[in-house]
Amino acid sequence: MGIVDKISRQRVYDANGNLITGDGKYREYNSLNQLWKVYNGTNTSVLLEEYLFHPVEERIVMKKVYSAGVL
Repeated sequence: MGIVDKISRQRVYDANGNLITGDGKYREYNSLNQLWKVYNGTNTSVLLEEYLFHPVEERIVMKKVYSAGVL
């Protein structure tokens, strides 16, 4: 891997230490710092995955997988 590849793949984290972008994906987290949505690219244009958590327990209730932004 060349120097240019390493520079272009710098990871960006939020104040809570959650990975936001840097590997070709853009992530959103809920107020409990749980992964909520994953997008393709560096913005919210194409939704790839969406997670729903149980309100009391920290378990995944549902995972939706999208293809080209369509469920």
